[in-house]
Amino acid sequence: MKLRITPQRARRLKACGCSMLIHAVCIGVAVALSTNLFSPAPKTNEVIITLQPDEPATPPLDSADEAKPASLAGKPEPPPLPQPHHTVPASPNLQPAASETFAHSAPLLSELPSFTIPAPGETSKDETTAGITMPLIGHSSTKDEHSEIDSYFAIFTQTLRDAYEIPATLGPKRELAVRIQYEVAADGTIGEVTILRTSGSTVFDASVVAAFRAMRTVGPRPDNRSSVLVADFRI
Repeated sequence: MKLRITPQRARRLKACGCSMLIHAVCIGVAVALSTNLFSPAPKTNEVIITLQPDEPATPPLDSADEAKPASLAGKPEPPPLPQPHHTVPASPNLQPAASETFAHSAPLLSELPSFTIPAPGETSKDETTAGITMPLIGHSSTKDEHSEIDSYFAIFTQTLRDAYEIPATLGPKRELAVRIQYEVAADGTIGEVTILRTSGSTVFDASVVAAFRAMRTVGPRPDNRSSVLVADFRI
């Protein structure tokens, strides 16, 4: 039997073939997409970074007690050692030396005598009139006793002038004054001589001290007393 295809049937067959081809293409695309979606991803070179933990900080000193074992933490602290008691010895009752007692108890002159020492070849009116006013301190004195004291220290002053020598190294003439403290014992002996106020010239100061040491004594005092005196020496 011979199949006869009419032009109308041929168009239908052609349209049906095109439709089937399109469906086949769509199905293929869908299958390909589903395969790509569900297939495992290809392996790549992975870089793994591992972070190191920070080093623990040094525990503070206050936490040292917390780190002690429980056996040590509960152990009681030893009792404190007794402090030694230092016994301070009583200060000795120091007695002043005899010279110190004498210096504090001896009376001083109420008026400072002035010795005017003339230069060689010069005459000073004070040479014969200058003296030491030596009031009797501590007891009443008669007019005769005052006269005896005045006479004694007039001799004392003249003897001191005679013993004094102007040093050749003193330099050009100038006004100098030195204040001296000296001791006169009851027997007239000259004791310690001290410079209370320097003249500024060590040569002049030394010459005055040397004069005291040269005279030594002018005999016993009429009042039979010892005293520390102060005098100014000028040149």
